[in-house]
Amino acid sequence: MNNFDKELQAAKEIYEAAEQAYVPLVDTGRKPIPLERFPKDLDFTETIGGTTYTVRSFFNPNAEESIIATICRLIVGDKSEI
Repeated sequence: MNNFDKELQAAKEIYEAAEQAYVPLVDTGRKPIPLERFPKDLDFTETIGGTTYTVRSFFNPNAEESIIATICRLIVGDKSEI
């Protein structure tokens, strides 16, 4: 198991624990989104005012960093840049 897979497994464990502990305030009838290495169906179109926005997502299957690690790095900041 490489670092990417270990990181994904750790994130899945956290996600599953949070999902079990979470009790929604309102039942929206929406299905939970499963945590996956390459999420599916993240593309969407939204109209706000008179403008229609289309969002498309692309994931590199050969990436050395998961989306979770990327987001954490962006939020916390890359220490190598200091």
